[in-house]
Amino acid sequence: MKPHEINSDAAAETPKSAANGAPKLLFDVRESAARLSVSVVSVRKLIRQRRLHRVPDFRKILISDSELCRFAGTAE
Repeated sequence: MKPHEINSDAAAETPKSAANGAPKLLFDVRESAARLSVSVVSVRKLIRQRRLHRVPDFRKILISDSELCRFAGTAE
């Protein structure tokens, strides 16, 4: 796997919204780490370094699917 590549196994297992079956758009730190195939510590470090951007105005750290794709350099 290339660096910064989205883990296709994790992407294939992306949970769907229980309400309507729509794809999940926001991921917590643990889910983001799994999708990027890195540790939770690495995700937090990338956020501190402002290389990975979190969704503003939430107490919980959430990262959008589009941001994960941007960071990984993939287009979905």
